[in-house]
Amino acid sequence: MAKRILLLFLIATGLMLTACGSKEEKSVKEAVRAYNAALIEAFIKPNPDLMADVATAKQHDRVGLYIVNLMQKGQVLKGSLDSISFGKIRFEGAGKAMADTKEEWTYAYLGPDRQPTGPSKKVRYEVTYTLLLEQGDWMVDALDIHKEK
Repeated sequence: MAKRILLLFLIATGLMLTACGSKEEKSVKEAVRAYNAALIEAFIKPNPDLMADVATAKQHDRVGLYIVNLMQKGQVLKGSLDSISFGKIRFEGAGKAMADTKEEWTYAYLGPDRQPTGPSKKVRYEVTYTLLLEQGDWMVDALDIHKEK
């Protein structure tokens, strides 16, 4: 009887831990999706401040530098995330997560007249996102692109 109760307790504890992990994984996935949506808007507007709610200050500044560089060339970037699939999601302590993705993007550079300056480009990436928990929200802190096709 005691073994049966212990077994039921261990199963219940395992299920609770799995549910908690799934909730955190879902939050990380939502943060990555929100980051990419804000990134698309920030590049086309062009306004890096649109990244403030989804990226750390460090990542916000990286995106801002790229946008400024494009603006100096008289360009903006029009992008669309055609697909994203999530792989492994890992947690390092209470405030850091890593999320692996496979993504397909379509890009086009637009000139001052908002017309394409060349053909659009389709690209596939394998990316690891590093996210930090800031004031209860997951924020993208860095991206590591492993493979580009």
